Amino acid sequence: APESGSGPAAGGNGGTGRGAGNRGGDGGVASNTMASAISTGDGRADATAVQTGGSGGSGTAGADGGDGANSTLTDAVSVSTSQSQTNVNNAWQRAVGGAGGDSAGGMAGQAGDAVSTLGSALNPFSNAGGGSVDAHAEADGGAGGSISSGSTGSGTNGGDATATVIAGDNGNGNPDVQATANADGSLGGIGRG
Repeated sequence: APESGSGPAAGGNGGTGRGAGNRGGDGGVASNTMASAISTGDGRADATAVQTGGSGGSGTAGADGGDGANSTLTDAVSVSTSQSQTNVNNAWQRAVGGAGGDSAGGMAGQAGDAVSTLGSALNPFSNAGGGSVDAHAEADGGAGGSISSGSTGSGTNGGDATATVIAGDNGNGNPDVQATANADGSLGGIGRG
């Protein structure tokens, strides 16, 4: 029978700040996100882990926006099955940075960066059960904070994103191992004035 594991986690969003000299709260950091799928036979195994940093809170009446949280995932998924068909077993992890908080009359918050790493040169990611695997790592930087209508100032840069996958065949010679990495930096915030 197919086996699947899913591990979503998200940091909380920062609260709103009000008044010059104050700022919105920073987004909360999500961590220790893991997902594992194990089939004791030759069933399909899918594992998905998504981790999102919290967004910075907005700033009103001259307050600055809060910063979005960074999000980092390292080897957050695992699969184990002897199923060897191509495009059947999936290990997918995605890290998302939090958005910077907007501001009316202050400075916009900084966006969170995202890093997603699956496997390494010394320890390639593999299907522990010896079957095939499609390994995916995705990273999406947070959106930059913007300046609200009626105020002046600069928006902040979108978050950086880095994704890396290094996968292998677990030493059993199985050729059905695929690796895909996608990294998307986000949009910068809107500046006005």
